[in-house]
Amino acid sequence: MRTKEISLATKLLAHLLVLVASAASAQIPSGYYLGTAATLPDSAVEEAVAPGFTLRIARLAGSANERRLIALAERLLPHRDSIVAAARDERRPIVLARLEKIARRQGDRWWWDDYGDVLTPYAVTGAAAAYYAERLRSIAAGPSPYAKYEPGAQHVGSFTYNASAHPPDAESPPGTAHIVRLSLRWYYGCGMLCAIGFDHARAVYFDSDGRVLAVRGDGIPAVMQS
Repeated sequence: MRTKEISLATKLLAHLLVLVASAASAQIPSGYYLGTAATLPDSAVEEAVAPGFTLRIARLAGSANERRLIALAERLLPHRDSIVAAARDERRPIVLARLEKIARRQGDRWWWDDYGDVLTPYAVTGAAAAYYAERLRSIAAGPSPYAKYEPGAQHVGSFTYNASAHPPDAESPPGTAHIVRLSLRWYYGCGMLCAIGFDHARAVYFDSDGRVLAVRGDGIPAVMQS
């Protein structure tokens, strides 16, 4: 009798897990899926990575629910097909060649292009934030690319990432209870003709049950380069 009870409980648990998984998938809007959660600090962190290099990450939640919504917003990824489709109007051969190459990069795609060994973001995600934090540390650990032409040449860089939850505003879709705003800013410079910078942002709208109503902001970033 005890064995039958355990077996029945196991089957019920398995059924509940299937229902939970189905509910979770139903919360994701068309064109998106949930990627792997990135490892990021839970609060505000500022780090002087090296002389001239600064890293700032702020993930600010006022409650456990806001923390959960921020984590969910960071995991939302657009399907690769939608990113590829965004390049259909591109006509510049050098850019098309880069996009074709970067499309072969493995992993959950949040990036748009590759400028000088730095990916530019199509979508602001937790994986994107983790990538830029690590990229900044890696660049800061090495010499300036111009040092081989000008001994002693310095380089500088910064990365800022913000994630926070807010109440609905006038532009929110009907039924919105929470907005999660994600934003990042990258800058790197190693001379007058050696610099790249960009800002990108995303807003994710949730209803009172935590369902995603809309994702705004994903798209081709504006990049400053010299």
